[in-house]
Amino acid sequence: SSADPRADALAAGEEWGRALLSGAEPARSPEDARGRVLDLLGEIGFAPEPDEDGHGARLPRCPFIEAVREHPGVICSVHAGLARGGMAALGGDADQVELLPFAEPDACRLRLG
Repeated sequence: SSADPRADALAAGEEWGRALLSGAEPARSPEDARGRVLDLLGEIGFAPEPDEDGHGARLPRCPFIEAVREHPGVICSVHAGLARGGMAALGGDADQVELLPFAEPDACRLRLG
Protein backbone atom coordinates (compact mmCIF):
# COMPACT_ATOMS: atom_id res chain seq x y z
CA SER A 1 0.00 0.00 0.00
CA SER A 2 1.25 3.45 -0.89
CA ALA A 3 0.95 6.79 0.90
CA ASP A 4 0.10 8.38 -2.46
CA PRO A 5 -1.11 5.77 -4.97
CA ARG A 6 -1.90 8.32 -7.69
CA ALA A 7 1.57 9.88 -7.58
CA ASP A 8 3.15 6.43 -7.62
CA ALA A 9 0.92 5.44 -10.55
CA LEU A 10 1.86 8.60 -12.46
CA ALA A 11 5.57 7.87 -11.90
CA ALA A 12 5.13 4.25 -13.01
CA GLY A 13 3.33 5.40 -16.16
CA GLU A 14 6.07 7.91 -16.93
CA GLU A 15 8.67 5.17 -16.62
CA TRP A 16 6.59 2.92 -18.90
CA GLY A 17 6.23 5.65 -21.53
CA ARG A 18 9.96 6.42 -21.48
CA ALA A 19 10.77 2.71 -21.74
CA LEU A 20 8.46 2.18 -24.73
CA LEU A 21 10.12 5.03 -26.63
CA SER A 22 13.65 4.71 -25.21
CA GLY A 23 15.25 3.91 -28.56
CA ALA A 24 13.23 6.40 -30.58
CA GLU A 25 14.75 9.27 -32.50
CA PRO A 26 14.08 12.64 -30.83
CA ALA A 27 11.06 14.47 -32.17
CA ARG A 28 11.76 16.96 -34.96
CA SER A 29 9.16 19.39 -33.60
CA PRO A 30 6.46 19.67 -30.93
CA GLU A 31 3.93 18.54 -33.55
CA ASP A 32 6.02 15.46 -34.31
CA ALA A 33 6.24 14.60 -30.58
CA ARG A 34 2.48 14.98 -30.14
CA GLY A 35 1.77 12.80 -33.18
CA ARG A 36 4.16 10.09 -32.06
CA VAL A 37 2.67 9.97 -28.55
CA LEU A 38 -0.77 9.55 -30.12
CA ASP A 39 0.65 6.79 -32.35
CA LEU A 40 1.97 5.03 -29.23
CA LEU A 41 -1.41 5.29 -27.52
CA GLY A 42 -3.03 3.91 -30.66
CA GLU A 43 -0.71 0.90 -30.65
CA ILE A 44 -1.68 0.19 -27.04
CA GLY A 45 -5.39 0.34 -27.89
CA PHE A 46 -6.69 3.80 -26.98
CA ALA A 47 -7.82 4.58 -30.58
CA PRO A 48 -6.97 8.29 -30.32
CA GLU A 49 -8.93 10.74 -32.46
CA PRO A 50 -6.66 13.79 -32.85
CA ASP A 51 -8.13 17.26 -32.40
CA GLU A 52 -8.06 19.53 -35.44
CA ASP A 53 -5.55 21.83 -33.74
CA GLY A 54 -3.11 18.94 -33.23
CA HIS A 55 -2.73 19.67 -29.52
CA GLY A 56 -4.78 16.83 -28.14
CA ALA A 57 -7.11 13.97 -28.80
CA ARG A 58 -10.27 12.23 -27.82
CA LEU A 59 -9.60 8.73 -26.42
CA PRO A 60 -12.77 6.69 -27.03
CA ARG A 61 -11.30 3.34 -26.02
CA CYS A 62 -9.48 2.20 -22.91
CA PRO A 63 -7.72 -1.15 -23.08
CA PHE A 64 -7.86 -1.29 -19.27
CA ILE A 65 -11.50 -0.27 -18.72
CA GLU A 66 -12.25 -3.09 -16.27
CA ALA A 67 -9.37 -2.02 -14.03
CA VAL A 68 -10.43 1.63 -14.41
CA ARG A 69 -13.88 0.79 -13.05
CA GLU A 70 -12.29 -0.60 -9.87
CA HIS A 71 -9.43 1.90 -9.43
CA PRO A 72 -10.09 4.93 -11.67
CA GLY A 73 -7.67 7.36 -10.02
CA VAL A 74 -4.76 4.95 -10.09
CA ILE A 75 -5.24 3.53 -13.59
CA CYS A 76 -5.95 6.94 -15.15
CA SER A 77 -2.80 8.26 -13.46
CA VAL A 78 -0.78 5.47 -15.08
CA HIS A 79 -2.20 6.48 -18.46
CA ALA A 80 -1.41 10.17 -17.87
CA GLY A 81 2.12 9.15 -16.93
CA LEU A 82 2.41 6.98 -20.03
CA ALA A 83 1.71 10.01 -22.24
CA ARG A 84 4.03 12.23 -20.16
CA GLY A 85 6.85 9.67 -20.27
CA GLY A 86 6.45 9.19 -24.00
CA MET A 87 6.56 12.93 -24.56
CA ALA A 88 9.68 13.24 -22.39
CA ALA A 89 11.42 10.38 -24.21
CA LEU A 90 10.92 12.24 -27.49
CA GLY A 91 12.27 15.51 -26.09
CA GLY A 92 8.83 17.09 -25.84
CA ASP A 93 7.34 19.08 -22.97
CA ALA A 94 5.85 16.49 -20.61
CA ASP A 95 4.55 19.27 -18.34
CA GLN A 96 2.05 20.21 -21.06
CA VAL A 97 0.43 16.74 -21.00
CA GLU A 98 -2.93 16.52 -19.26
CA LEU A 99 -5.37 13.61 -19.20
CA LEU A 100 -9.01 14.42 -18.47
CA PRO A 101 -10.60 11.09 -17.54
CA PHE A 102 -14.16 10.65 -18.73
CA ALA A 103 -14.35 14.27 -19.91
CA GLU A 104 -17.02 13.13 -22.36
CA PRO A 105 -19.73 10.53 -21.75
CA ASP A 106 -17.89 7.98 -23.88
CA ALA A 107 -14.28 9.17 -23.95
CA CYS A 108 -11.36 10.72 -22.12
CA ARG A 109 -9.56 13.81 -23.43
CA LEU A 110 -5.81 14.18 -23.71
CA ARG A 111 -4.10 17.54 -24.05
CA LEU A 112 -0.51 17.49 -25.31
CA GLY A 113 0.43 21.16 -25.17
